[in-house]
Amino acid sequence: MEHDVNLNIHYSAPEEIWCKISDVYKAMPYWAGTDSGAYWIGENIDLWASVEPSGIQIAGTMPNEIWEVWYRELKEN
Repeated sequence: MEHDVNLNIHYSAPEEIWCKISDVYKAMPYWAGTDSGAYWIGENIDLWASVEPSGIQIAGTMPNEIWEVWYRELKEN
């Protein structure tokens, strides 16, 4: 299933916020990112994150049953 969400976190957020976001990303299941890009990969999973003027965009494919848990965990952290 395709997913495309926008988190209302502005690109001008303070450095400590970006450090926390980086830690959360890395703690999420299926993390496969690097210092130059945030992405998560697994069987039928191909998600990426980017910082846009409107906020953080997370998009790609992930089965719905995994997405529901994954996205809830992301927002709670």
